[in-house]
Amino acid sequence: MHLPAKTIGHHHTLTRGKLSAERHLADGTAINNLPLLESTPTDEQPLLDRDSTSISTESKSIFPSPNLPFIEKYGRYRQMVHYGSNSTTRLHETKTNKASDQLVAIKVYRRSILRDPQSPSHSTSLHPNHPNILPILDILHNERAELCLVMPYCAGGDLNTLLSRKGALPTQEADCIITQLLRALAFLHDHGTAHRDIRLETVLLTAQGAVKLAGFGDGHIRRVWEESCKVRGGTLPPRPHPPAPSWSFVLPWPLNSLWRNSESSGTGTQAVVNSPTASFVGMRLPYIPPEEFQLHFESHCEHEDRVGWDSRPADVWATAMVYMALITDRILWRSARPDQEDVRYLEYLHDRSGEDGYPPIEILGQRRRNAIYAMLHPSSWKRITAAKLLRSEWINGVVVCEAGAKGY
Repeated sequence: MHLPAKTIGHHHTLTRGKLSAERHLADGTAINNLPLLESTPTDEQPLLDRDSTSISTESKSIFPSPNLPFIEKYGRYRQMVHYGSNSTTRLHETKTNKASDQLVAIKVYRRSILRDPQSPSHSTSLHPNHPNILPILDILHNERAELCLVMPYCAGGDLNTLLSRKGALPTQEADCIITQLLRALAFLHDHGTAHRDIRLETVLLTAQGAVKLAGFGDGHIRRVWEESCKVRGGTLPPRPHPPAPSWSFVLPWPLNSLWRNSESSGTGTQAVVNSPTASFVGMRLPYIPPEEFQLHFESHCEHEDRVGWDSRPADVWATAMVYMALITDRILWRSARPDQEDVRYLEYLHDRSGEDGYPPIEILGQRRRNAIYAMLHPSSWKRITAAKLLRSEWINGVVVCEAGAKGY
């Protein structure tokens, strides 16, 4: 694999002691006045103390025949990783063709999100293939007829867990992480796709420190399943020309608004739409940009769906919130809701247009400061894109670790 010119052979320091933002940023910051990030318990992971390793995210053909029973193919349950309202994520230890112990994370749905009857494992070719996007290795039903999503296990945990353990990151390390995240987003956005759930908890790290964007919603999984038998080749639908409204991984409720008859095709086929009537499923309050609140409010007042809304600028906004959390160990504000603004968000709106600027951003230096202001522009149509950020003076000068460049 050809690597970018600027890489370095180190991985992120996932085991260092607690660090303070003041140690890595200029003096005079006002970040101590920002709300603290909620702490996440750091559960012990005894399996990681053994010789077992997580599965390489570059390999998708390491498992035996798909006709094997579920337990024989993926091994038995070892440990609970996450317990959600609609699913659980479990750690399985399995034997690969090389007869070595491997760990996979399997998301098990309590209720099926599919309309189709059970069938053997489906192709995951529609899932985006990028070094900084968590791959889906398999979609199948287990021996209890539960729908399962098989993914590599990311031993580094998510960014929220990293912050709760280590505190604010050095700017060099935070830059490396955010550059990888922007690479993944630029790839998605270039294909007319929005993620709509960018937050600390959906950005994972491998044991070597490579970023893996996760958090793909039920709508995406259902789309991969239902279209796998119809689409051949390519990891994403071709880039629309002329540009079409973006679709979203995190499709909103109610479920009956997810699918519509395609009037333009005249064939009666169904197409995924990005309905803006969501109650912000998955996307947490501090990461939601102001336009999403306004759109949500207007759609309810007018009693109609606003189909065709482009949510890609929302991903950029949320990414800026993630970056600021990484370097300050704080959240900038709790809500950017236009009609009920957080006082800290009001301060940001006032200060960003003032001569002295917004203190937590001003201390970042000119290159980072200008980019973060552009990412957190209150007007979505004026917000910088992920592709332009990658070409910016700031991101273009970031040294990305080798693990992040290769995605291992």
